[in-house]
Amino acid sequence: KGLNDSFGYLDNIEIPTSIIWAKDDKIFPFEVAKRLQKTIKKSQLFIVNGNHDWVLYEENKFIDYLNKALR
Repeated sequence: KGLNDSFGYLDNIEIPTSIIWAKDDKIFPFEVAKRLQKTIKKSQLFIVNGNHDWVLYEENKFIDYLNKALR
C-alpha cells in the first residue's frame, strides 16, 4: 500500500488537526500537504522553510510551530 491508499481514511478525522510541513520536502512534496489539509475537515496547515529533515536541525522552530498548533 502506498500513501494514496491512506487518504480514504483521513476524511473520517473529526478532531482539530495541525499539519506542519516543509515546503521544499522532496520525499513528501508540498502537494501532499495541500491534499491532507483539503481532506481533513478541521485541519490547519503550517508551512515551514526547509526540506524533509528540517526538524532535526531546527528543533526550536518545531517547538514554536507545535505551540502555535496547540493554542
